[in-house]
Amino acid sequence: MSLTIEQAFSEFQQARLEFVQEASKFVRDPVNLEAFKAAQSVQLLKPLISDPVPTIRVSASSILTQLTDMSEDVANAVVEINMIPLFVSRLSEGTVANRKSAVNALNSIVRHSPELANSVFDCDALPALVALLQDEDASLREASLNMLESFASHNAELATHVTDEAALPHIVTCLSAPELNVKRAATAAVTQIAKHTADLAQLVSDANGIVPLVRSLSHSDTTLKEHATECLANISRHSIDLAEQVDEAQILPAIVFCLRDLNPVVRKNAATCIREISKHSLELSKKIVDCGGLPGIVTFVNDTVGLDCISGIMTLGYIAAYSETLAWLVLSSKAVLPLLHALVAEPEESVKSAAAWTLGQIGRHSTEHARQVASEDLCLVKLVAVMMHEQASDDLFDKCQTALKGIISKCIFFPALEPLLMADDTPMEVVRYVVEQYAKKLPNEKQTVDRIRAQLEREKDRQREMEAQEREGSATKKGKKQAQSASQSRAGERSASASPSSMKSSSASHDLSSISLAQYQTETRRFLQCGGLQRVQYLKTLVEPSSKLALAVDKILTCFPEEIVRQTHPDYEKEILKKVEQFKGDVEEENSR
Repeated sequence: MSLTIEQAFSEFQQARLEFVQEASKFVRDPVNLEAFKAAQSVQLLKPLISDPVPTIRVSASSILTQLTDMSEDVANAVVEINMIPLFVSRLSEGTVANRKSAVNALNSIVRHSPELANSVFDCDALPALVALLQDEDASLREASLNMLESFASHNAELATHVTDEAALPHIVTCLSAPELNVKRAATAAVTQIAKHTADLAQLVSDANGIVPLVRSLSHSDTTLKEHATECLANISRHSIDLAEQVDEAQILPAIVFCLRDLNPVVRKNAATCIREISKHSLELSKKIVDCGGLPGIVTFVNDTVGLDCISGIMTLGYIAAYSETLAWLVLSSKAVLPLLHALVAEPEESVKSAAAWTLGQIGRHSTEHARQVASEDLCLVKLVAVMMHEQASDDLFDKCQTALKGIISKCIFFPALEPLLMADDTPMEVVRYVVEQYAKKLPNEKQTVDRIRAQLEREKDRQREMEAQEREGSATKKGKKQAQSASQSRAGERSASASPSSMKSSSASHDLSSISLAQYQTETRRFLQCGGLQRVQYLKTLVEPSSKLALAVDKILTCFPEEIVRQTHPDYEKEILKKVEQFKGDVEEENSR
C-alpha cells in the first residue's frame, strides 16, 4: 500500500516536472502567448511557484517571468491573484537560483507601468532588493540592479522610493565592481534615477557617483560607455551646479573623445552630454572649446543623420550664442556647411529648426560674422526657402525668420543680400530687413566720402595759407643779407617741421578719400547694375508711404542723382512711351497740314 502511495506521489512530481519542462519550450515563442492566456496559465502556475521541489519552483517562475515580460495583461493577472508576496518572500531565502528567479519575475512586472511598480512597492519588495545589492553572488546583484532600474525608470516618485531605502550608496559601490555586468547594471540604474529631477541627480553626486561614471568613459566596453554617457548627460542637464560638478570630475576631454567612438549610441550620448554642459554658462562652453571639442562636434554633425545629429547642432548654437569670440571659433571650425546640409537635407523638422537657430546664433554678433555666414553657399536663400516651404511648421517658420533677421541686421555684404532683394518670392518682412541694410550702408558711405573730401579741402586751404605767409615774410626782409639768411633758415625749419606733416596728412586724407570713394562708387554701381535701385522703387509702390520699408527706400534714393532715380522708376517706361506717342501725334498733325 505504502509503495503505491509513494509511486503516486513520485508520478505526480514527475508530471509537474514534465509540465514545466514542456511549458518552458513553448513559452519561448511569442506566437504561443494567446494560447497560454486562454489556458489560464497564471492560475495553474501559482501553486508551482511554491513547489517544494526547487527545480519545479524555479522553472515555474521562469515561465511566469517570460509570460509577464511579453504581456502587461499577464502581469496584471499576476497582481490580481496576489502572487507578488510569494515572490517577495523568496527574495531572502533559498538558493541563489531561487532568489534570482524571484527578482526576475518582479522585474518583468514592474517594467510595464508605474501602477504595477507601485503594486510591488506596496508589498515591501524594496528592502529585500536593496539587501541583495550586498550579496556575494554577482549575478544576484546584477538582477537586483536591473529590477531597481526598471522600478526607478517610470517617474520621480518611484525613483525617490529607491533613494529613500538607502539604495544609492550600494548602487554607487557597484559602479566600481570588478564584474562588468554588475558595472553595466549599476550604471543603468543610476541613469534612471538621475534623469527625473535635480534633487535626485544631486543625491547621485552626493553619493560620489560622478567620478566612477567619468572613469567608465575610458572603458573598452561599449554598453558600459552607452550607459555612462547617458547618465552624465542626465545629471548635467538639470542645473549649472550639477554641470559644474560633472566638469570638476574631469569629464573633459574624455567625453570629447567619445565623439569619435565606433558605436553610434556612444557618439550620440556623448554629444548630448556636451550639449547639456555647454548650455549652462560661458565658462563651461569655453572649457569645451579649449579642450578641442569644436572639431569633434562639427565632425559629429557632418557624419550623423536623422534626429541623432540634433545634439551636436544645438551644442554649436549654445557655444556661439555666448560671445563673438566663441562664435568666430565655431565659424573657424567650418561649421556652417554641415549646418546648411542639415537645414536642407534632413527631413525632420526639429533638426531643421535647430540648424536654423544655430546659424542665427553664429551670424548675429557682428558684420564679419554675418558676412561669413551669409556668403556661405547661399545661406540666406536657403533659410528663406525652408521657411516658405508649404509643409513648414510654425516653429520652423519662426526659427528661420529669427535667424534671417539676426544675420541680415548685421550684414553689409551686398552680394549676399542681392538674391533676397531681387527674388519675387522673398517675404516682404525679410525684404524689409534687406532694404534697411542698404539704407544704413549706402548713405553712411556717401556721408563718409563727403566728410573726407571736406577735410581734404580744409587741409589744402591751410597749406596755401602757410605758403602765402612764408612768401610775405621773405619779401619784407629782402636786401638784408644776414636777416635774409636767418629768415631762410627759419623758413627751412618751418618747411621741415610743418610741410612734411601737412603733406603726410594731405596724402593720408587723399588716400583715404580715394579708397572710400572707390568703395562707394563700386557699391552704388553694383546696386544700379543688378537692378537694385529699380527694384526698391517698385517695392515702395507695394507698401504704405509711411511704412518702414518705404522710409528705408527714401534713404537709399538720396544717394543717387534725381535723374537716375527718375529713370529707374517703374513708371519711367510708361512716361517714355507716352512721350513717344505724343511725338508721333505731333508729327502726324504737322504732316497733315
